[in-house]
Amino acid sequence: MSYAPNTDFMALVRNTAGGERVLSMPGLDFTVAALARAGFINLSVGQTAPIADQATTAWFKPAVPSWAAEGVLYLWNVGLATYQPATPSLWKALIAAAP
Repeated sequence: MSYAPNTDFMALVRNTAGGERVLSMPGLDFTVAALARAGFINLSVGQTAPIADQATTAWFKPAVPSWAAEGVLYLWNVGLATYQPATPSLWKALIAAAP
């Protein structure tokens, strides 16, 4: 299923003492799309994680079905060599790695 910006929204997943909470962040989808259009980051949308250019790629994983919930934005964690839900420190690493 493809990403539809009028119905699919990116979310910020925050770790809390009680587990993870999905929080909406107004404007995050516009910001990520603008960074991708400007060539500042690579944006991958799909159910499977990208296997190339992870350090400069933001991966948006839409919910299935897309209208049922927010998708999750994942960024590459170099130290763990895996994608993790976007956090401020992962954003900082992504921006530092951008060309």
